[in-house]
Amino acid sequence: MTDYTAYNRYLFNEFEFNSQFDISKCTESWPFRIHPVGNVAIEGVATRIFQFGENENLWYLVDGESISVYHGGGLNPLQFKMFLLGNIWLGRNQPIDLHTSILGDSRVPATTVRKENIRTLVEKFFPGTKVSISEGLLLKKCNEYVALVIEELTGAAHVIGNKMILRNIPFENLSPWKRLSIGIGTLISKNLLR
Repeated sequence: MTDYTAYNRYLFNEFEFNSQFDISKCTESWPFRIHPVGNVAIEGVATRIFQFGENENLWYLVDGESISVYHGGGLNPLQFKMFLLGNIWLGRNQPIDLHTSILGDSRVPATTVRKENIRTLVEKFFPGTKVSISEGLLLKKCNEYVALVIEELTGAAHVIGNKMILRNIPFENLSPWKRLSIGIGTLISKNLLR
């Protein structure tokens, strides 16, 4: 049985209600009505996903290795699962963006070299097509690159990497990081990426 009161105590502190109320007021349904929306295994850890709030104030509560809260950002539960899978996978692979300089680490090439490596991937997958790099990352752990790229003529977004491509990522209103995470999560859910 799920203890929603414990989750509401967590959310009470997370949303800083303690300046107006006492935590003892938390119940199964206050300060939020929490609803289960699904489960997912993330790197072997059973993770439960809950939803609370509504419309623009929709949030997800994730209970896996730890408890986390994410703004819904217009994502339905399935889309959110893809985001979560991809976001965690990216984080575990030690992402370094194309604008961050890392001095003294021979495993991290200069920013100009990283940008050129992403451009090489773009040319491999989209030869002769004008494409902008919306998000580009070096994954330090596996020494590979991933990127969210946008075709300038059509506006279509794609996830590319050393060993992957996933075309037509929707959600143009989301941040590039979230779109990239959804693409990576989709590849993971299809067993096309480990």
